[in-house]
Amino acid sequence: MFKRGPQDMPASAFFLGIVLLANAAVGLIILSMEASFLAAVPQFLVSVILLAGFSWAVLRLSGKAVRFRQTLIALLGADTLISLTALPFLIWISMNEGFGLAYYILLGSMLWSVAVVGHIIRHALSSSYVYGLGLSILYFLGSFQAMAYLFPIAG
Repeated sequence: MFKRGPQDMPASAFFLGIVLLANAAVGLIILSMEASFLAAVPQFLVSVILLAGFSWAVLRLSGKAVRFRQTLIALLGADTLISLTALPFLIWISMNEGFGLAYYILLGSMLWSVAVVGHIIRHALSSSYVYGLGLSILYFLGSFQAMAYLFPIAG
């Protein structure tokens, strides 16, 4: 809702573990819809490594590496909640195999995710929203490319 930033998250390793487990549960369910569970595990691990690596890099380059844990908690938590709300529409699409309202809702969900990540990065870097949004777009484009390269769709 753009009311809180990563600074409002506890910097606890235990809390990071809980958020990571919740993210894994939702992420693996979604990834398993397209591939086997065994294929979903490395995809999930790579996606978390990309998110953590990107977060660490931008924070480190900005001299704010001390904010890494809270930023990662906020990013994983937001991803978990957005993915959880998208899950029923992903199931709907997989059952109906047709274009419709669910696709537009998922597109909105993806755009919302980009906006939320921009908001989190903005606060983590103490920068403008436009800068955070730009980095968010850069992250999403890069991660989509990396995932497509590492896990090509067979067809």
